[in-house]
Amino acid sequence: SDQVERLKPVASAVRLALVGLLAVRWPRLVGLAYRFGRIEESKRASLLAERWRVAGWLLVIELVLGQNLLGQFLTAATGSVE
Repeated sequence: SDQVERLKPVASAVRLALVGLLAVRWPRLVGLAYRFGRIEESKRASLLAERWRVAGWLLVIELVLGQNLLGQFLTAATGSVE
């Protein structure tokens, strides 16, 4: 519907903002998990090192699925050139 189409950019912006927020708050979240005994010191260090990998993969997933990048690429690759 028309309303869904109008809300797509807003939904995309919210998802991208959440990925950014996760990347920024990652050390704090890992620290909280460590402080409450949910993870050990070795796991804490490895999780801190993985912050940008996780954020990068979430961004890739957003681009491929949320923005339909794969579908747009396939359409452009198989579509007629005018």
